[in-house]
Amino acid sequence: MLSAKLIAPVPDKSQPKKSRSTSRSNARRAANARLRQSFRRRKAAERRPGDLDKILREVIDTLAPCERRVRDKDATLMSRIKRTKKIGNRAARTAQRVSGNGSSSRRDANVKTPRLPPATDLEEVIQRFTDLYDFAPIGYVSFDRSGRIAEVNLATAKLLGRSRDLLVGRPFALFVAREDSQVFFDHLLRCRSLQGQVESELRLKNAYGETVVAHLSSTPTASTLRQGTLLYQTAIVDLTQRRRTEEQQEALYQFVQRQSVAGSLRDIYDAALEAILSTMRCDRASILLFDHRDLMRFVAWRGLSETYRKAVEGHSPWKPDAVDPQPVCIQDVDLAELAPPLKKTLKAEGIGAVAFIPIMAKGKLIGKFMAYYDRPHVFTEKETSLAISIARQLTLGLDRRRAEDELRKSKVFLEQRVQQRTEALRAANRELQREIERRKGLEGEILAVSDREQQRLGQELHDGLCQQLTAVGFMARATALRLRDHRVVHVDDLEKMARLINNSVSDARNIARDLHKEEVDAAGFVQALRSVTEREMWKTRCRLELKTEVHIDDDRTASQLYRILREALINAHKHAKASKVVVEVRRTKNNLVFSVTDNGVGFTRKTQGGRGLGFHIMEYRARSIGARLSLGSPANGGARVVCSLPNAIASANSAHLRPKE
Repeated sequence: MLSAKLIAPVPDKSQPKKSRSTSRSNARRAANARLRQSFRRRKAAERRPGDLDKILREVIDTLAPCERRVRDKDATLMSRIKRTKKIGNRAARTAQRVSGNGSSSRRDANVKTPRLPPATDLEEVIQRFTDLYDFAPIGYVSFDRSGRIAEVNLATAKLLGRSRDLLVGRPFALFVAREDSQVFFDHLLRCRSLQGQVESELRLKNAYGETVVAHLSSTPTASTLRQGTLLYQTAIVDLTQRRRTEEQQEALYQFVQRQSVAGSLRDIYDAALEAILSTMRCDRASILLFDHRDLMRFVAWRGLSETYRKAVEGHSPWKPDAVDPQPVCIQDVDLAELAPPLKKTLKAEGIGAVAFIPIMAKGKLIGKFMAYYDRPHVFTEKETSLAISIARQLTLGLDRRRAEDELRKSKVFLEQRVQQRTEALRAANRELQREIERRKGLEGEILAVSDREQQRLGQELHDGLCQQLTAVGFMARATALRLRDHRVVHVDDLEKMARLINNSVSDARNIARDLHKEEVDAAGFVQALRSVTEREMWKTRCRLELKTEVHIDDDRTASQLYRILREALINAHKHAKASKVVVEVRRTKNNLVFSVTDNGVGFTRKTQGGRGLGFHIMEYRARSIGARLSLGSPANGGARVVCSLPNAIASANSAHLRPKE
């Protein structure tokens, strides 16, 4: 379209022919200079599309003086052609009359058609202008007051997905998205009411049903080719890629934000799926991770059936130990070389294209995420880069979540351990408190026992040894009087005196033995046990039964066991009123068991709970060596005191512990 803003001056025919041709040459050179300058600006404007409209207007203004000359030259050429045709027709008729019809064709061939004067400079300018308009990097369209398209360049035709023949003459509103129709009508109304530039942003629909976000910048211009009709020259800038990039950046930002506040792995998976669907503009998506058996398992998905998940679970285009695995993109499932079962499953699910994106952690493949398209899709390098970025962000989120889970588990474990240790310390404090109270009680009982033992010893000395010594003294005095009076001394009296003296010596020895602290070591434990059961001081028959070999390595353990058993024997002889007392040593699976059993009256109500002083002392001795003391009653009556010593304490060498047959 050539503008009519500037009208070329009409040449003055009164001037000489040479001066007119000189002025035309100068004007042509100036126009060419301005065109060269405009083309240089056009090259610079390829990087600045916003200035292209201004340059086009400059080009139109530059071509305006040439437009008038073109019209004048066309009129001159048309008149010359008409005159030439008349001369030719007249010559043909004359030749026909002279020589007849036979040679008319030869005479016509000899008639020379006059050549049209060349207009190379103007054609070059027009061609340059056409190229500049058609091959501009942004779309240009001109529509009239009703919004009907008058002119359109190739960029606009490509943007709308239609040829220029199908666009020219049709309302531009047909190619505007329905939801933005009012925006375009408002834009057209402002173009009518305003003289300056009008700008709007709306969405267009191309022939493929895709939405194109565009920026319209319209300027009113009078068209000289359309008899001065007012058109609105409109530059269309495609903002789709810019908007898509902004949406992708926003989706990645939202993904990172949601990862930072995610409370569980499920939240991270949901955020990752949203990011995949938004950035890659796919129809479905899924995330799979390796399990402990190195099989790919679905952990999250969107829009996939259970049948499909079961069919493809475990499939992976890479091996678990793959080094630097690369994304695998299948643009068309129908044309891809896939295993027949896998292709059949994909087609049954309605998948037209699919992308496998590896998920790496510390240089190791841990899983993948997949993007599905219902139709064939061409994967661009930018989409692949975005997918790898999402995979990296997902890896960071998973690592952070797992680290937080491990930290939380460690914290819970430490809290449990602290609670356990605190409870153990409290239990130890309670046990220590009870032990202190028990020891205080034992100290008092020991003092009482000491007093009672002193009383018992005094009574035994008085009633036993002293009485016998007194009898011996009386008998010796009587014998001395008989000898002084020269009377006969009977041998029986002397033997009786000897028996009394021996009994006194034996009683004194027993009392001394009771008062003396016996030192029993591990080597002499069995012999000391035999000795204490075979004492003649026991009024009741006592028997030792060894049903296993006894090997005790610790002297202190042997000494405490001996005192426990001796105390049990003393109590049985004093209180049981039994006719038989048996000391038994046997072995079970885990313990070496010592027991003292009698057939006496058994435990009374007072001693049934084991609250006597003797039991407390024996129990204290048993705990001090790691043994367990218990009281019981046999089925046939009587009482039994049992001390169980663990085998590990009884002997460090359990190989020597063999039951006696």
